[in-house]
Amino acid sequence: MGIAERTLASLETEVSGPNGIEIVVPPEVKYARFKFAWAQGHQVDALQSLKEFTSVLADDLTRYNALLANHTDHDGTNGVNGILDNNPDVNHLRSRIGDVTKLKKLLAKSYLKQGEWQTALQSGDWRPEHVREVLNAYSAATQFNRDSYKAWHSWALANFEVVTTLAAQQSRDGTSVP
Repeated sequence: MGIAERTLASLETEVSGPNGIEIVVPPEVKYARFKFAWAQGHQVDALQSLKEFTSVLADDLTRYNALLANHTDHDGTNGVNGILDNNPDVNHLRSRIGDVTKLKKLLAKSYLKQGEWQTALQSGDWRPEHVREVLNAYSAATQFNRDSYKAWHSWALANFEVVTTLAAQQSRDGTSVP
């Protein structure tokens, strides 16, 4: 086991629970593990794991926000703190996602990396069946961190590449752009 693997493993925590010992891994450490797997040559697996990771985190954040909004609507602003402390669903999600601001930035980084990896695996070949997935990943990165220059730049550059590729294909084939 190399130093990077040992360091990542040291950031994981073993917790005893009703189902035995469980390993708790912070989202940032999971993200680092995916990047490590990519660097070790396991690109397809790393990308698939990153997609699942971002999907689960985004769903958790959506459910958390929905629970907060639902309780705020019913209990008014003064009742939110009591609901947050007593609601097991909210507490479970809060323990999974931690700081919402940090989570949003991590989601933006994850979606950005997802778009980069998808593009790298395609070797810059902007085939129509992959375009939507790449653009959606970059778009999600801009939604989770609206201040990220890198996310906006990557999204704009990907759109430019798609348009350029489709225009070149149209002029070469004499077909219309979809």
